[in-house]
Amino acid sequence: MKKPIKPVSRIPIRFLTLALMCNLLFLASCKSQDKAVATNDAIGMEAILEDGYYPVEEKQALVIENEKSLKSFFSKVNRSRKPGLPIPQIDFTKEIALVVCVGAYQSEGYPKLMQPKNDGVYHIVGTQTPDNQESTAISYPLMVYKVPRTEDKFEFVWELNPAKINN
Repeated sequence: MKKPIKPVSRIPIRFLTLALMCNLLFLASCKSQDKAVATNDAIGMEAILEDGYYPVEEKQALVIENEKSLKSFFSKVNRSRKPGLPIPQIDFTKEIALVVCVGAYQSEGYPKLMQPKNDGVYHIVGTQTPDNQESTAISYPLMVYKVPRTEDKFEFVWELNPAKINN
């Protein structure tokens, strides 16, 4: 005669369900999973990376037109980072990378790269906290954008003005 089958205990299934729900919650709320991408549809400009720490003395804006130059730049960026920033995937047959390194920047948030007209002139716009006001920490913003490949010459205009204080 066959033995009757005992019902499976619900405790391990409930525990596994709870563990799965917690893991999904952690993955969904992880900041590194949030990859919001800003686009400017009028000109096809897309922000693909914004980071708060790439210490350079002087502000600089670079136009990167090939994979080798991009890898070379990111090898400098990742020299002191473990783990390093991932190298963005860009199709250099259709796009160009614009890299903006601001240097010491004292404000909340990062400056933005904007192109008011489709004329090859890009404005790096931001508002720094004035020296006489208690401010936030100093960051060294690094931004990488991709834009459609063009034969136009690129020009960068820096507009990092101190905020006006109403006393």
